[in-house]
Amino acid sequence: MIFFKNLFNKKESVEKPEWSKGFSSDPDYYYNWEQLKLEFLSFQTTSNKDTLKGLTPEGLDRMLQEADKGNIEALYFLGTYLCPDFPDGDCSNESKQYVRKSAEGGYAAAQFLIGLIHADSKVKKELNESEIWIQKSLDQGYIYAAFPLYSIKCNKLLDEWTNKYAETDSSIADYQEVEEFSTRVYSLFIEIKDLIEQYTDNKPTEDVAEFGLHEDYEKATASLETFIEFIEGDLYPRTLVYLNNIKNDTQIRKKINEAIDLALLTHDENVIDTAKRVLDIIKHKDKNDEDREDKITKKTL
Repeated sequence: MIFFKNLFNKKESVEKPEWSKGFSSDPDYYYNWEQLKLEFLSFQTTSNKDTLKGLTPEGLDRMLQEADKGNIEALYFLGTYLCPDFPDGDCSNESKQYVRKSAEGGYAAAQFLIGLIHADSKVKKELNESEIWIQKSLDQGYIYAAFPLYSIKCNKLLDEWTNKYAETDSSIADYQEVEEFSTRVYSLFIEIKDLIEQYTDNKPTEDVAEFGLHEDYEKATASLETFIEFIEGDLYPRTLVYLNNIKNDTQIRKKINEAIDLALLTHDENVIDTAKRVLDIIKHKDKNDEDREDKITKKTL
């Protein structure tokens, strides 16, 4: 380990948190910060969590100093040092505060972790907050944020489809509203596809270590194909079928109204004959609907 003699300045006094009691260090020495970062990252990327205990009192002391100055990397490192399985582990309030401060300061890996806290929440406000944090992380090029981000986006669209359209008769649906939904689904498809192409074309020659990544680059980008298959093979085709049904329903209503109006105007047909003609139109419409459903089912399978 590399540390340097501080010949001119004493360390700044840092009030240590409760959890760090028991650690002590020589006040005449401090770690070179860049070296400490590399050393800490080697702890993070190991599969053996016990290796985190390798951070010495001197290293921890230096980390606390940097965090006290608002260093977003140090804040992130301390948060994950206290809770290596963040956010899934039984994390202390201190670890959460460190990671959140780092995220608020703009550190991509911390933004990603804060976003994961409520990524599976059923509470709309919490889910939206998660989406915002993970989007910020991805905007900085943190590719591993892509999968949870688009998982949230796809699930939100699926929930909207299920709650508003899946069980709603197309005869009472608003065509313009459904068309707008279908456009959003397709736009998300293009967005994901473009992202995969972008990262494939600009794939780094080696793993990016500064964020302590745990997956290889190819696996992260390949995972996005799941959403491509979902949108292209399921959700988007269903919106097109639904829009077609709405168009046909509109045409059917027009024919029914014309048939009734014709009967009333010409007086050449009684009520029973008009009703029979209307029923024939409806039966023909139902048969067309069944045929379209069969076609879309075969296509998605």
